[in-house]
Amino acid sequence: MVIAPKLIFFVFVLLLQTKLVLAKQPPFWVITSLEPPFSQLDSRGHLTGLTIDTVKGILREAGIEQEILVAPWERVFKEAQSKSNVLLFSLARLPERENDFFWISPLTNNIVGIFSLNGQFVSDIEQLEVNEKYAVLDGDYRIDVLQQAGINNIVKLQNWGQGVTALVNGEVKNVFLSSIGIQYFCHQLNLDCSQVKQRFVYRQVTSYLALSKGSDMEMVTKLIEAAENYKRSAQYSQITQQWLTLYQQQNGLHAHLDKDIVNLWAKQ
Repeated sequence: MVIAPKLIFFVFVLLLQTKLVLAKQPPFWVITSLEPPFSQLDSRGHLTGLTIDTVKGILREAGIEQEILVAPWERVFKEAQSKSNVLLFSLARLPERENDFFWISPLTNNIVGIFSLNGQFVSDIEQLEVNEKYAVLDGDYRIDVLQQAGINNIVKLQNWGQGVTALVNGEVKNVFLSSIGIQYFCHQLNLDCSQVKQRFVYRQVTSYLALSKGSDMEMVTKLIEAAENYKRSAQYSQITQQWLTLYQQQNGLHAHLDKDIVNLWAKQ
C-alpha cells in the first residue's frame, strides 16, 4: 500500500504540534514532608501512613499515576509557591494563604499550641516570654506567628522529634506543636514527658491536600471531584479506621473520623 505524501505530511505536522503542546505543559508533582506517624518511611523505605493512603486513594480515583516525592517542609512550600501543578500535603489552611492555593480536600483537624516544662498557662500569645527559646519546624507557619508576637528567639527544627527531645532535655523552653504530636514523640522516643504542659492554645488548624496556583483548572476540578468521591467510599472509611486503631494500639494516640475529616483528638 502506498501512503500519499500529503497524508504523511499531515501526520508529521499533527505529531509535531502534539509534542509542542506537551512540551509546554509543566510537570505534575505530588510532594510532601514526613510527619510521623501519618506520613513516614517504613523499614523498606516506602512511604506509609494515614495521609499517604488517603492521597493515594484520591489520585487513583482521579486516574492519576504519580509518585509521591518527599522533601523537607521548607522545600515543599517553596516549590508550591514558585511552580504550577504542584500537589502538596498536609498544608495548613490559614487566612493569609487562602488565595495562594487551590484547596482540594481537608485531611486532618488539629489543635496546636505552645508546650513547655511546667510553664504557666496564658490565654494570649502576647503574654509569652519573648526571651525564652521556642522550637518550631523550619519553614513552618508558626515561625511567622511567633515573630508577629515579637518572639525572635526561635530554634528551627529539621523534625518535630528533635524539638520534643530538646524540650525534655531543657535545651529549649517551649515547642510549638500539638498535643497529639507531643504524645507521639514522647512515646516513640521513650521520653519522660510527665512535666510537659500545654502553655498556650493557638487554634484549631485544618490541613489540606492543596494544588499550587497557576495549575490547570481541569486538574483542579478533577482532583476535587475525585476527593469527594473517594471520601464517600467504604474503602476510605475502612482504611482510615484501620490506621486510627493501629495508632491507638501502637502509640496510644486517640483520633476519630468525623464528616470525612480525621480529628486528631479523642472523640467526646
